[in-house]
Amino acid sequence: MATASIFICHAPSDTAFARDLELALETFRLSVWRDNRGLRGDNRLAPMVRWAIEQARQVIVVLGLNTGQLAWLRREIELAQEIERRRESGYHVIPLLLPGTDKSILGQWFSPIPQTAPIQLPADGLGAVLPALLAALGESPPGDVASGRNSPPPVAFELDFSRANALAADWQWTVRLGQQPEPTAIADLRSASGVLPSPPPYRLQHWYLQSYPCWPTDTLRDFAHRTETLLMEWGRSLHQAVFDAAGLSEPITVRPDSPAHRECHLVVRTDTAHPAVTAVLGLPWELLRDPSNVLTQGNRPAQVWRSLPGGGEAFLPAPPPLRILAIHPRPDTESTGHSDYRRHTLPLLEAVGIFGKLMELRVLVPPTLAALEKQLNDSWATGQPFTALHLDASLRNDTPGNTILLGFEASHEPPSPPYRQAHFVAATILASLLATYRVRLVVLSAGTDDAERSTTVGLASALLAAGIAAVVTLHPDTPAVTQRRFWTTFYEELLHGACISQALFAGQSRLASDSYRGLGLGGNVHLQDWFCYNLYLGERDPRLCLRPPSELWHRSLKRARTRSSDRLPPTPSTGFVGRSRDLLRVERLLAEQPTLFLRGPGGSGKTTTAIALADWLARGGRFRHIAYVNGDDASAPRTLLETLGQQLLHQGKHWSTDLYPNLWRALDHLRQTLGNQPALIVLDQLERWPSEHNETFDEFWKVLLGKCPELRLLGLGRLGPPSFAQPWKEVSLSPMDDDAAIRLISQILISTQEIPPITDNGDSFRQLRDLVALVGGHPGALRGVAREIATRGVNATLALLRPLRTELLRRHPDDPQWPLFLSLELALRRLSATDRERLAILAFFKGGVSRIALGKALQLDTQATDAFQARLRDLELIEERGYGYLSFDPALSHYLTNQISPSQRLIWQAHWRTGMEQLLEVLYQQYFKDRARTTRVLRLELPNLLVLLRDYQQRSSPEQSACLAGQLEQLLADLEVPAALAEVVTARERAGQALSGWTRVRFETERLHVERLRDNSSLENALQAARQLLGHCQAAGSECYPGANYDLARAHLLLGKLLKLSGAAEPAVQELSAARQQFHILADAGNASADRMVAVAEAETGDCLVYLLRLREAGAAYEAALARVGPNTSDLTVAANTMQLGLVRQRQENYSAALALYDTARRMFEALGEPEGIARAWRQLALAHKLNGDTNSALHACQQALYLYEQQRNRSGVAEALNELGHLHQMLNQLGDAALAYRRLSELYAQLGDGLGEEASRNKLANILIQLHQHDEARQELYRASECNPPDSPTTRNWTIRRGLHDVGQTAQNPNVADQARQQAMQKYLAYRRAGGENDNPGARLCAQIRHVVRIGNTAALSAKLKETAASTNVPVAGKLLIAKLQAILAGSRDPALADDPDLHYQYAAELQLLLEELAHR
Repeated sequence: MATASIFICHAPSDTAFARDLELALETFRLSVWRDNRGLRGDNRLAPMVRWAIEQARQVIVVLGLNTGQLAWLRREIELAQEIERRRESGYHVIPLLLPGTDKSILGQWFSPIPQTAPIQLPADGLGAVLPALLAALGESPPGDVASGRNSPPPVAFELDFSRANALAADWQWTVRLGQQPEPTAIADLRSASGVLPSPPPYRLQHWYLQSYPCWPTDTLRDFAHRTETLLMEWGRSLHQAVFDAAGLSEPITVRPDSPAHRECHLVVRTDTAHPAVTAVLGLPWELLRDPSNVLTQGNRPAQVWRSLPGGGEAFLPAPPPLRILAIHPRPDTESTGHSDYRRHTLPLLEAVGIFGKLMELRVLVPPTLAALEKQLNDSWATGQPFTALHLDASLRNDTPGNTILLGFEASHEPPSPPYRQAHFVAATILASLLATYRVRLVVLSAGTDDAERSTTVGLASALLAAGIAAVVTLHPDTPAVTQRRFWTTFYEELLHGACISQALFAGQSRLASDSYRGLGLGGNVHLQDWFCYNLYLGERDPRLCLRPPSELWHRSLKRARTRSSDRLPPTPSTGFVGRSRDLLRVERLLAEQPTLFLRGPGGSGKTTTAIALADWLARGGRFRHIAYVNGDDASAPRTLLETLGQQLLHQGKHWSTDLYPNLWRALDHLRQTLGNQPALIVLDQLERWPSEHNETFDEFWKVLLGKCPELRLLGLGRLGPPSFAQPWKEVSLSPMDDDAAIRLISQILISTQEIPPITDNGDSFRQLRDLVALVGGHPGALRGVAREIATRGVNATLALLRPLRTELLRRHPDDPQWPLFLSLELALRRLSATDRERLAILAFFKGGVSRIALGKALQLDTQATDAFQARLRDLELIEERGYGYLSFDPALSHYLTNQISPSQRLIWQAHWRTGMEQLLEVLYQQYFKDRARTTRVLRLELPNLLVLLRDYQQRSSPEQSACLAGQLEQLLADLEVPAALAEVVTARERAGQALSGWTRVRFETERLHVERLRDNSSLENALQAARQLLGHCQAAGSECYPGANYDLARAHLLLGKLLKLSGAAEPAVQELSAARQQFHILADAGNASADRMVAVAEAETGDCLVYLLRLREAGAAYEAALARVGPNTSDLTVAANTMQLGLVRQRQENYSAALALYDTARRMFEALGEPEGIARAWRQLALAHKLNGDTNSALHACQQALYLYEQQRNRSGVAEALNELGHLHQMLNQLGDAALAYRRLSELYAQLGDGLGEEASRNKLANILIQLHQHDEARQELYRASECNPPDSPTTRNWTIRRGLHDVGQTAQNPNVADQARQQAMQKYLAYRRAGGENDNPGARLCAQIRHVVRIGNTAALSAKLKETAASTNVPVAGKLLIAKLQAILAGSRDPALADDPDLHYQYAAELQLLLEELAHR
């Protein structure tokens, strides 16, 4: 804190209000300290919290109904009151009571009752108590904060309307020119009567605002200009009817008595709330146009609003944040006039999201009256009332009673069907509810005809009469882009301190000044739609918000809220079109169903719909966490969990399952993080998820769903729900309606910058509707139709589709994918005859094809293959997936298969086999050069490779099948595809059983059998099989087939490696030596492979010799291995062997040689780009430097290792490095750094769930803290260490904790604590030893020797040795005291008091007690 701050003391339940309070105080440029890092809530006050309270200017204590009894909160209050008493003046403790909290609660928290009177928060929120709060803080009242809107009083033209005759259509009105806020300050009255022009027909407005932007061609653009002219002419006729009749024909905004620097207002009033009269308020007065310009535009624009009685009492503007509640009920029993329930809320969410913490928008779920009342009450109770409410609901006028009703959704009890009944609520009831909870602004959707507009005006009248300050209505067809722009400007102005009318006028002005609304078909779309927003005010035009200072404003914009949905796949370039009823149905089901499956054929829009829904739910705050995974992300359980963790956890891309001991520990961390928080996971392409992992996936999802009650899974697929995470509720998407389909085609054409021919561009919507009806509302088919329209035109495409659709339905009558086939056929017709013939090869591939296989199968060179696939990609028939892999929709294979004749099938299948054989050969060669890249390609090509294997089993010889299966087995061994690997192994074994004689193929088959046994942890069976393999090789002889002698050497090597793995090092050396000798002979004969294998055998021999502690021979073996590959060779094997040789030299205490070898290995790993090897080399360098006495160099090397391990997210490596780093700092007496290292280590072990590691590291940390005289912290760490393992476990080494507490007591000069801790340490240590625990300290070893010599009766030699040892100057005092006790025992004493000496080390005392107990029983 650079300056003294105001400390906010609050409970966790009141955190949201505390954030608001912080923001409110920052609005007045006051510095605030609030715990944002979770420092509070512990058993004692954190040092930073204590310091903040002591340094604060004032302390505000927030107390509410949900505060609870928190000991730490009480301690904060006690500390604050103590400081208030100590200081002479200026420091005050100010209680702030949330709504509903009685003042009697003060006695429960304060002693004595605070000097400053408590501030009671009313229903109005913070704005109402800011003057009192600022006065208590010694600050200026809120009126002193400039709004930036101070200007001269505006000039107002007021139109007062009434019916001239109740039975006629005539109106009577008065025009009054006045100066706000006193309209009679300038007397200028004119009266007139007559008939007002009928408003522009709704269907014309609907066409202009919705239909025209849906298909904005040049021809329709001309119609749109004519519509704009009609709207302007209506505005002119309204001006003539109203002002010319009143004798005000000149522009009213340039009246000589209206000063140029003043604002102009046009206020429309009526003398009654009767619908027949208030209908005049529903006219679009914003279109009013005088002879020079539209009244709301020009050099002197006029702000237009409607005025009705009411508006409530005056109130103070509130500090940010400005809270909005959005409601959009859609009862299925009522027609809402617009199917998209998000039509007004989604643009609002996008608009206010940029304001960060200055605004908060919440979507009411479910949209029922009961939920509304609960939400308003909960917000009131926490001191966070809503300022504005956006309501998009159907209205009804109950004619007999002239009662306006609003259609909410009826309450329901889960589980319930996804359909909702209507619950109509009287407007007066809603208005009273909103006014009670101090809602200031209500936004409504206007009606579509005269009756509905009148009903909307009646509702606005009821709201204002109840005390709502203002009502804004918007046209139901207002485009989304218009809404986003308007609300952004409107709420920005409100936040800047503008009055409501000023904010609305600013939004209208922005729309009028920039009419561009997007791209069109051949031009841009411009709309004159500022008239869509109307304002109704009561008796005053209030400000809703205090203007925050510029620094707070900019800081909030920089910290604008990020959404979980940012990690979703990008929305298509066309945006999300239509399907709103499907979205609503799925959203309702997700509220009650944990697993929901969205089923549909390819191209039907499942993914786009799911992304749109997830984005909507994330924006609206329905789900706090959103994740998306597809088939590629689920290739293995670990890959799936990694993808989920990187999306759901705050570490993002830095999170990895490698940070945990196993997969389930990582899953448990994810589960704990999600907890009870709402989360949505979209599982896409479920038909592509590998079925061999279904059992693991099922356990995976059971863990999450069972422990995370608010988790929801939304599965997507073509074939049906998966077998895991059952049961699933299955739903299907409905076809797109005609309007949405036309809009989608339009957006496709706009995104691809294509336009239909001007002579056939679909100006008649009837033709477009006929066209989209032919494809059944299928989005994938509509994309194909869009391409045809761009080329042929609408009518030509219609003529093409009719017979084609008939033919497809004849050939595929029951296939739901027929619309997709239609799209495919349209694309295929764009290919040349040659390309279409070549495309038949894709019928044999499963979902994708490699460029290598494609080129070989079609007998094309690289250039021709790339050109062919480019043409397919341009038609969106294939998609580039990387690594030379091209994916395509499985429906394409299905469609092509049905078009190939039986004779052509055999030909194309042979071509396919040739291509796949070439691909397998390339993959097998690349696997040993670039394993990572090859593994990625293998995952993509696995379905095709398995089909090739099955084809071989049916059509090829056993030898060919065994050879292919053997290659596949080696490629798939580390791919984590157990089902696929099992199929390959079965095929290899079946083919091997059919082989006769001993051949290379037979050898490979049995060798692979040995490796599978080894990988499956059947080591004994693997050894037996390896011996049999060696026996077969020896029996067949080295001349059995070409290369048999090489395979014999490999058999020796394989057996030797298995023996080494089993711990039989001596027999392993014999087998490895035999292998080395035979490889040596072959290498001398010119076999390059054998030359490399000599080095392998030498290195394996070295490993065994190290195990046998034959270090000299081991060093020679490693040197021979390195010499075999040459001095300048650098690969992983050479680097690893160099490291091993360094380890041998280190064990031989030749540290300089070890250091040189480790450094050489490090440089090799760096050249190879192997960070794990580099880190390991630095780790060994640190150890060698330490052993060599160079602690500083050891510290540098250890820091390098730690940095690399952290980059790799290798937690076990980080733990090793931190442990060593702490020890090195301790050796250098850098105790602060040592404490930091051990603290990080203990936290890491806690995250890993390693209780023993955490206990040990906290003990080490406590030891350092004791030396730093930080006794409280040391004691805290020791207590934490005691909780790391079950306290009742007799083998738990928590006796070291008691020893630490003893040390704390001694250094803190507290003998009672020290003695008690010493006794507890002895008890724990004795329990540990009696339970079989071992200890190899010198005292324990001496006691063991005494026990032995007493038992055999030969004590003389040991007595002499003890006497000699006691005389040595190197023996510490504690050791000499123990020796004196042992000498007494050797002399025959068995007195238990020998072990009771308080000067003895507690472990020595315990060992003496155990020794005396044993000797006493002899």
